[in-house]
Formats: sequence, structure tokens, C-alpha cells
Amino acid sequence: AGRLQVIHTPGHDNDCVCWFDQKTKTLITGDSLQANGTPSQGVGFYKNLEEYLSSMKKLLQLPIEHLICGHDYDGIGWNIDGAENVKKALQYCLDIPEVYHAFIQQQLKEGESDPVKIALALIEKHGCAMPERLFLALYTVTQHMEKIQNTNG
Repeated sequence: AGRLQVIHTPGHDNDCVCWFDQKTKTLITGDSLQANGTPSQGVGFYKNLEEYLSSMKKLLQLPIEHLICGHDYDGIGWNIDGAENVKKALQYCLDIPEVYHAFIQQQLKEGESDPVKIALALIEKHGCAMPERLFLALYTVTQHMEKIQNTNG
């Protein structure tokens, strides 16, 4: 066992990993975190909602003092120092899907069932920017729609 620990963090995609430097307590995330997305995607993007949430919970258990993301994310940035700030950023990444979920659930209750219209409304209300293409936001919206349909909420 060396200094770097590989942590499997599926959700954004099924093969995402983070690297945790145990000596400096630095986590390098690549695209594993999503926060509230980027201007090119509009909102956080995950292919598998449940795995994403599980991965965020796993990361919250680590003694991280420095966080380096793959790029800038709305709501957290890309380079975070201090254990307290890191915990807040990771908690935000865990909480924002609940914000999306409540919004999508409300859209469905109001009779909107078109994922494109829901994605546009979600980005308009909660996104950081309107992307040129919706395909990333559609993954996120359909993950929530499937969860709602499978659990009636």
C-alpha cells in the first residue's frame, strides 16, 4: 500500500475514480464530483443517480484537507483548501441532486412529462448556464424521472 489510494467513485460515469494522497490529505477528483454543473452542461451530470450519491457519501468519510477537481464547477469551484471547506463542497455535491429531484418531481406532478422540457426548466431554475446541447442534462433528468417512477417519489 502506497501513498496514493484509488477510490472508485461511479455515478458521473461507471468508471470514475478519485486519487487520495494520504500524506497530504489531498483528493484529486477528475469528473467524479458534479456540484451544480458547468456552463457546458448546465446542471450536474450523472449517468447513475444512486451510484453518484453513494460515491459522494463515501468521499465524505475521508479525512480530506485539499480538494482538486477536474475543472471548475458551479457552487464549489475547482480547488478547495481546508477540511471544513472540503466537507461543505462535498456535502453540496451530495445535496444538489435532492434539489433537482424535488424540482423534477414537482414538474411531473404538474403534468409535465417531456424530459427535454423538464431539463430546460431545471437549467433555467437551478443551472449555472444554458448549454448548447441538452444531452448531459437529459441523463440527469431521466435518472430522476426513473427513480420517481420506480419509487413513486
